[in-house]
Amino acid sequence: MIGMAEIIVLLIIAALGHAMALVWYIAAKNKWKMCERTIYDLPFKPEQIKRELKNSIHAPIHAVLLAMCLAFGFFKNTSLLSFVLSLVGTTVWAEIWHYASHRAFHLSALHWIHAEHHKSRLNSPFTAISFAFSEKLIFDLGLARVKRPADMVAFIREHIYKPEYKTQLEPVAAVA
Repeated sequence: MIGMAEIIVLLIIAALGHAMALVWYIAAKNKWKMCERTIYDLPFKPEQIKRELKNSIHAPIHAVLLAMCLAFGFFKNTSLLSFVLSLVGTTVWAEIWHYASHRAFHLSALHWIHAEHHKSRLNSPFTAISFAFSEKLIFDLGLARVKRPADMVAFIREHIYKPEYKTQLEPVAAVA
């Protein structure tokens, strides 16, 4: 069953992208010192911000999918350690998958999937989380497609960390 710690972590994961974009948006609007250096001193068009916000609504769907897996008991080991290890492993794979799929989307045959992201002529704080639904779906399916062990702690003990000590003494061969 899903516990309170997992719910809190998943809510943070779901909201983090939007929270960071909001901080940068407020910083730019209020001309905070960290926003003084710019490449182009141009204002964002309100239509762009509205489009990017609309495109970012489905961005936290991966946290919802993970919550559903936890709620339906897809993982045998629901300890906090297993949850943290799964979170770290998924994050590493997500970065690799996002980079590889993003590079592939720049190929001419696949660029239609990624074209929505490039409609923004000036990067706003929301551009980074603005994806077409098809692009986000491919990204999330790449995360869901990876075979994950149901018990991450047991998986690590079996495949990654194997102590090389013996628990029984072996009989010594007799000398002739």
